[in-house]
Amino acid sequence: MQFATTLPGIDGSRIGLLGYSLGAYLSLRLRTHAKAIVAFFPAWMDGIGEGTTPGLPVSIHYGDQDPLKFESNTGPIAQDLRKHGAVVTVHRYPGANHGFGGSDPQNVKASTESKARTIQFFDGAS
Repeated sequence: MQFATTLPGIDGSRIGLLGYSLGAYLSLRLRTHAKAIVAFFPAWMDGIGEGTTPGLPVSIHYGDQDPLKFESNTGPIAQDLRKHGAVVTVHRYPGANHGFGGSDPQNVKASTESKARTIQFFDGAS
């Protein structure tokens, strides 16, 4: 993370992180280096680590039919983030699974809506 901020053309004060599943977990662990985070299907594991995040905007997305049961992770993650001052928005997609994979209407809708929300979220955080 620190190295990325030194690359040409990178403004280290405008780092946004986006992660899926384990990548979402890692993004949350690195939150002290980010201006905004979007986390899809974040894992809880051993918590998300220590960190002060006053005002950090975080957007969490998950499908309620995920066989990995990421819905149960969302509450503890959001609670921990809020405890440290983050501003958390949780998006639950009814009928959608892990990765919003599939051509069924619920996953197509979840994929489309989550993409639009993510773009809007990062636009608002810039």
